[in-house]
Amino acid sequence: MPSTYTLNNGIELIGTGEQSGTWGDTTNTNFDLVDTALDGQVSIALSGAGSSGSPNDLPISDGTSSNGRNRMITFTDGTDLGATAFVQLTPNNSEKIIYVRNNLRGSRSIILFQGTYNASNDYEVPAGTTAVVYFDGAGSGAVAANVFNNANFDALNVVGNATVGGTLGVTGVLTTTNGITMPDNAKAIFGAGSDLQIYHSGSNSFIDEVGTGNLYLRSSNLYIQNRDADPDEMMISAIADGAVTLSHNGSSKIATTATGISVTGDVQASDDIHLTSDQAKITFGADSEVELFHSADSGLTVSHTSTADNVVTGLTIRSNQATLTDGEAIGRLDFTTNTSAGSVANGVQARINIDATATYSATLAGSRMEFATTKADGSLARSLYIDDEQNAHLDDDKKLILGTGSDLQIYHDGSDSYVSDQGTGNLRIIASNLRIGNAAQTANYILANDGAGVTLNYSGAAKLATTSTGISVTGGFTATNGSTITTADNSTQLELISTDSDASVGSIFSLYRNSASPADGDDVGQIKFNAENSAGEKILYADILAELGDVTDGTEDGHLSLRTVTAGTVRRRLKISSAELVINEDSIDSDFRVESNTLTHALFVQGSDGKVGIGKSVPTGHLHVNSGATNTVAVFHSTDAVASIYLTDSTTTGGEGAAQGLFTTGNNLEVRGLGKVILATGTTDQLTVLSDGKVGIAFDDPQHKLDVNGTGRFVKTNNSQNLILETTDIDASSGPVLELYRNPGQAGAVSDALGEIRFDGLNAASEKTQFAEIITSIKDPTNGSEDGRLQINLQIAGANSQVFAADGAIGEIVINDSSKDMNFRVESNNDQSAFFVDGATGSIGISSSNPDTYKPQTHNADKRTLLSESSVGPQVVLWRNDGSIAQDDYIGGYLFRTSDASGPKYGGMIAKGDDGTGNGILEFYPVNNSYDSSDTVEGLMQLTDTNDLYLRAGKIQVGRSEKNVYTTSEESVTIFHNESDTYTQIVSRGGTGGDPVFRHQQQGAVKSEIEENGDFLSATDSYGAVSDGRLKENIVDSGSQWDDIKALQIKKYSFIDAELDAPNMIGVIAQDLLAAGMTGLVKQKFKTNADDEPILDADGNHDYIYTVKSSVMQMKAIKALQEAMTKIETLEARVTALET
Repeated sequence: MPSTYTLNNGIELIGTGEQSGTWGDTTNTNFDLVDTALDGQVSIALSGAGSSGSPNDLPISDGTSSNGRNRMITFTDGTDLGATAFVQLTPNNSEKIIYVRNNLRGSRSIILFQGTYNASNDYEVPAGTTAVVYFDGAGSGAVAANVFNNANFDALNVVGNATVGGTLGVTGVLTTTNGITMPDNAKAIFGAGSDLQIYHSGSNSFIDEVGTGNLYLRSSNLYIQNRDADPDEMMISAIADGAVTLSHNGSSKIATTATGISVTGDVQASDDIHLTSDQAKITFGADSEVELFHSADSGLTVSHTSTADNVVTGLTIRSNQATLTDGEAIGRLDFTTNTSAGSVANGVQARINIDATATYSATLAGSRMEFATTKADGSLARSLYIDDEQNAHLDDDKKLILGTGSDLQIYHDGSDSYVSDQGTGNLRIIASNLRIGNAAQTANYILANDGAGVTLNYSGAAKLATTSTGISVTGGFTATNGSTITTADNSTQLELISTDSDASVGSIFSLYRNSASPADGDDVGQIKFNAENSAGEKILYADILAELGDVTDGTEDGHLSLRTVTAGTVRRRLKISSAELVINEDSIDSDFRVESNTLTHALFVQGSDGKVGIGKSVPTGHLHVNSGATNTVAVFHSTDAVASIYLTDSTTTGGEGAAQGLFTTGNNLEVRGLGKVILATGTTDQLTVLSDGKVGIAFDDPQHKLDVNGTGRFVKTNNSQNLILETTDIDASSGPVLELYRNPGQAGAVSDALGEIRFDGLNAASEKTQFAEIITSIKDPTNGSEDGRLQINLQIAGANSQVFAADGAIGEIVINDSSKDMNFRVESNNDQSAFFVDGATGSIGISSSNPDTYKPQTHNADKRTLLSESSVGPQVVLWRNDGSIAQDDYIGGYLFRTSDASGPKYGGMIAKGDDGTGNGILEFYPVNNSYDSSDTVEGLMQLTDTNDLYLRAGKIQVGRSEKNVYTTSEESVTIFHNESDTYTQIVSRGGTGGDPVFRHQQQGAVKSEIEENGDFLSATDSYGAVSDGRLKENIVDSGSQWDDIKALQIKKYSFIDAELDAPNMIGVIAQDLLAAGMTGLVKQKFKTNADDEPILDADGNHDYIYTVKSSVMQMKAIKALQEAMTKIETLEARVTALET
């Protein structure tokens, strides 16, 4: 059965029959875990505070070392975590007792919990303290608690300080050396019912009797004294069989006597003082001059018997505070009735209240007297007060009412102030001079001066004033319902004058339409010019009209129109809007004329037909320009990079916006037409340009890019080009074309000349001489099988000689057909004589400009030499002129044979296509298995385009001077290290078992083998690896490998592949190592087929296998063994010590 683990500490319990031969490792691990659980200590540095939902983990892991198993855990941090830390013990079903020390900075507590977080189930460890915490392992509801909660000790001796966080119960005697320190609100409780409690609340100290009994302070003499002052300062003293004295600041104020009490100083009472008999008096003064007493049914009487003259009996209400602040009461006098069941406070009908204003002290005095009365609803409200400046005040909505009929009322409603006459008379304000201004008295609103008129101001400045003749207005004038100004003469009726010194601002005449619902098209305002007609009627002759164009907020537009009456009808002569300025919008027969200082018709628009004249009073066309004596008639200029004049008519494609006319670009002038462009003299077309770009010179219907009717000549006076053919077509397969076309109007014939290009110049005698020419002619005009001829002639030694001819009819190219002594040479980029034919001897040279007399010929036994003067030797290129080579297509080859074409073959080498993409294969053939274009056999050895070498059959032997020295019955590759029987051999086998596929043999003895099942055999049973320290760096101790080796799972298995079948194999599984996190021990290798191509899985991804680094596991095992030995030695020493 498999292993199980203990619930609380995760100790592995080995199942029966498990871990045979290895149980000791588990036992040692268990001892370590038990050792950790009993006495283990660990310090854990928290990097973050965590939270109740994402706490720091304190795990107890099954069978492996983990922090939660330790007996003592100290929590630290690198810096202040900034908050209370949360730590959770896992799993939640382990019962555990842990000593926890909180060493966090910043006085941060640690909240410990085990199950799902619940504030009632956690335990908080304050900063700087150590707690013994018990986790009960109750699953999601697990509780963490202090072991010593409600602990009971038969005896407890604490050396040093002891802190109690909860309740300390003591049965017996509690003895302390340095006293008992208790925190705020912690109580010392006495009695079975916890009746007597002594504690400090954080501000005050208390001795409470909370039961039903009494609190007794017992002593022969009892003293309560001041703690901080002189201990002799007594507060309360009680003397046995004597007085009880209450003191103030060390002085006795009240003392009990045998007959009552004795009071030293004043008596103040916050409740009633009862004198139970009529005429009982309270007397004041050394001579008892003032008496306060009550007579039956006569209220309270103050009686003053003075020994001096002119002393008035008075009642003083006095506040003894040395300093009073604003609003503090000095005294109050209430007038009450007993209307509320004897409650004096609720029976107040009126009140006089004296309060201090500002700060009231020995050097500064101020008071306010308030008068309050009871309203109809029974509430007491202030109505009047007198301030410290002797000003009388009425509150908001409280009125000063004058007159028997309450006619004149003065009041403030909280927002505004009112002087109101509520009667039938008038409100008169009578003064010699009247000023109505602002509260600060810095600006006047209305001025009325006796004999000087009335002035109305705005912001302190006069705007309207009455005068002896009328009114004077300073500034703007607004009339809401219309206003008429009438004069009897031609003087100025309305004059706007601005006295502002700002030169940028003048008088403003404003028309304001204040409409709540403006709409597009509404009139804003109008200035009308009216006069009477011949019938005496008032007629509008002209006006200026403003209209709303767009009233949308943020995009407002306005219109302004100038209108006149024409033939009795108002016509719009000028309109200005946001989009345009229109003259004569109503389309009447009215001319438009602009004068300059010299021309009466600088610009003229004829109203009858819309013709425009510039410098012309009677234009005859839609635009008539008369420059007068100036030779520049018109200048068209654009600030753009292109200036355009469009010329179109009613039939032009595209209408008025068609791009046809005159255009300028920089200093260039362009003439563009949508169809044909013609330059003519009179009625004769001299230059014709068609829409497809064909140009005719004296040719009105050109059929080519350039057609010339007549003889053309290109003349140059310098070394620049006479004629350049250029194409801007991006098609790289075609360039400019110069075409010579013989078009006699009838069918061509053999030897018809097609055209010549001649190269003429002057000889030494200044005679025009032809130095070279290119001649073309027809060789066969047959339709569908035409042939042509092209030849190049040069002037050689004064004779016109043919140096090159290409004849399609006979299918040849001839060089030097005139048999001149002329060499033929082909250059490469680094060889001037890559191919050379000597014109005198006919010898051929490759990379040689001076070949000997050998000429390569077919089947010439003594003339087969290829000569090369290059250091790399001659080269032969076999070229198959075919652009579509498919797989296995024959490209070329060499065949080695004797005699003629029917002689025996001794071997060969061919090249053929591999995959049709330009890659090839080179094949070699042994004796009697050669290949030509008709053969179908395959070569025994192939060299591919990927540099792979394939041997189809046989053996490969390397390093021997003769064949078949060592043979096997299988295909093999044998590498001999010398002529003796020392070699390395790779053998191909088809069987299974332990037959070798790789063997190294020396002097007839096998030294090492790799067998087909993967076994490696060594004659010395020794394996080595490079371990020279001089070749290594960063050498440090590997650290513990204990956990990794314990995590290894050793399995028994067999391979699925029958050829690798090996029963009872033992080892590790790569996937187990990955799952355990030991990725460094596993290597991933992609699977490939026989051609080393990747094998893909069903999803199209690379298929792969895992390999394991066994040598690294061996090193880990050695390190773990060393650790085990150390532990064993430690345990042996401890056992020896225990036995001793």
